[in-house]
Amino acid sequence: MKRRLAVGIGVVALVAAVILTYTLARQATHAPARAGATPTVDAAVESYRAMVNADENDLNFQFTKRFGCKTRSSCADEIQQVIVVAQKMLTDVTGAPAPAPFGELSLQLGGAVQQFISQMKLALSIVQEPDSDYVAASAAPTMHDVDLAAGLIVCWPHAPSLVHGGPLTPFVCGTT
Repeated sequence: MKRRLAVGIGVVALVAAVILTYTLARQATHAPARAGATPTVDAAVESYRAMVNADENDLNFQFTKRFGCKTRSSCADEIQQVIVVAQKMLTDVTGAPAPAPFGELSLQLGGAVQQFISQMKLALSIVQEPDSDYVAASAAPTMHDVDLAAGLIVCWPHAPSLVHGGPLTPFVCGTT
């Protein structure tokens, strides 16, 4: 029963991730690109990009740490720490209006972070059940949508390419 619940949660998370990824990718492909143009970037834009990049790096680091949990208690602690870092990112992203180039992208990032927090809270509730498969439950959430949405802001005006393999390198910024 608990395994079915974990599998069901994984399927729901995967479907939600596919929908959000499609929406984000569609937004990225419809963004106007000016060949050879170098936009003038003001301080507010640079500051916002730096904030998103720092929050993304912090969240990826904390998220990756949880893969090493060996006990139910340590998994629960790691997940709670991830939730705290994700909530800080959500507060940063939604706490003030984003600079003009990032209005829609900021909303998408906020939605992706909120969805991620929901995944983590669900994983935490399963991990805390005495007879659950806490290792599988802690591994179910994914940061793919957060990485993509953050990459669209950090790499602006270029598109990000997602990279898997390092906690602080979820994407690289393209030049086109």
